[in-house]
Amino acid sequence: MRAMLLLTGVLVLAACKPAESPTFNSSTASTPNPTNVSAAIEALPAAQRDAVLLRAILDADLPCQKIDKAERMTTPDGKMEWRATCDGGAQHLIDILPNGSATVVQPHR
Repeated sequence: MRAMLLLTGVLVLAACKPAESPTFNSSTASTPNPTNVSAAIEALPAAQRDAVLLRAILDADLPCQKIDKAERMTTPDGKMEWRATCDGGAQHLIDILPNGSATVVQPHR
């Protein structure tokens, strides 16, 4: 009986084969091209650009229901910065980096 159990265990182990390691396609055709998100935002129509800026403001937990005006600002270090004026007059500065990350600052009045 023991020989039968031992034989069954050996047969089960022999039936198992090691897992094959995954292969990855390293060709350049499958590698996504990085996008300059800040340039893409600047190229958007005004309504879509305002929606992106509004989303950044809301994600920063700052109050804004609607953007009345958005102005592209020039910075000495070449960052893309926008001044968004919300309904009610609140203004926010939004720095957008080429990788898409944004920093929102509510300037002092």
